[in-house]
Amino acid sequence: MAAAFGGAGFFIIPETMAPRLLHKKAKKLRYKTRNWALHSKLDEEQISIKQLAQNYILKPFTMLALEPILVLGTCAFHRAILNFRNKPEKLT
Repeated sequence: MAAAFGGAGFFIIPETMAPRLLHKKAKKLRYKTRNWALHSKLDEEQISIKQLAQNYILKPFTMLALEPILVLGTCAFHRAILNFRNKPEKLT
C-alpha cells in the first residue's frame, strides 16, 4: 500500500525544492531564448564521490552514534516487526 501511494505521489505531487525549480526554469529559458549563458546555482555545483559517500553512507551511522533515541526507535521498530512476523496464521 505504501508503495502504491508513494509511486502515485512521485508522479502526481509537483516538485517544490527551490533550487530544482530554478534549475528547470533556467533550462527552459536557455532553450527558449537560445542564450546558453543562463544557468542556476544547481548547475554550478559539482558533486563528488566523497560528498555522496559522506551524505548517504556515513551520515546514517553518524546519526545512530550521536542520537541514542534513534537506536531505541530502530530497535523498537524491528522488535515489533519480528513480533508480528512470528505469529502463527491461525490461533486455535
